[in-house]
Amino acid sequence: MDVKGGYENVGVRKIEERLRGLGVEEYLRKWVGSFLRNRRSKVRIGCRMGEWRYLKGGMVQGLAVSPMLFIFILGGVIEDIRKDKVKGVWVGAVVDDGDFIVVGRSEREKEERVRKMERGLVRGLEKWKVDVQVLKLEGMWVDKEGGRRGKRFRWLREEIRWREGRNKVERGS
Repeated sequence: MDVKGGYENVGVRKIEERLRGLGVEEYLRKWVGSFLRNRRSKVRIGCRMGEWRYLKGGMVQGLAVSPMLFIFILGGVIEDIRKDKVKGVWVGAVVDDGDFIVVGRSEREKEERVRKMERGLVRGLEKWKVDVQVLKLEGMWVDKEGGRRGKRFRWLREEIRWREGRNKVERGS
């Protein structure tokens, strides 16, 4: 799962809320908030300098602190997934990507676990105001018979279809 516009689309208030929930001292939360608010930038091309413009997003890609702050937000999403304690589901994250492993004895059991995990995922995405790029979703379906081809399912309110030989899932049609 890839987060859409991970850095620039996360609100400063959500970052401060998450830091408060993690027990980060107030002075540090205030510093982070003031650092991320009212940011300005201008572009230089050759000898010409543009005008100052205010940036709309919460974090700036390329800053050393941005990946760390974003992983705190993604960690909040993962906590919401884990609240449901779905057996056979493992969740991990690296900066703005989330990974899920779902195992089960039968097709039905795996699908039930995916649905339960998805409820927590949707809850966390909504709570922390994080959007995902469903079209960048990549997946692999493995079972004793070598996988299911042409399988369709719903994921994050989108119709998804497994495409044989492409090692990808795509929006269904």
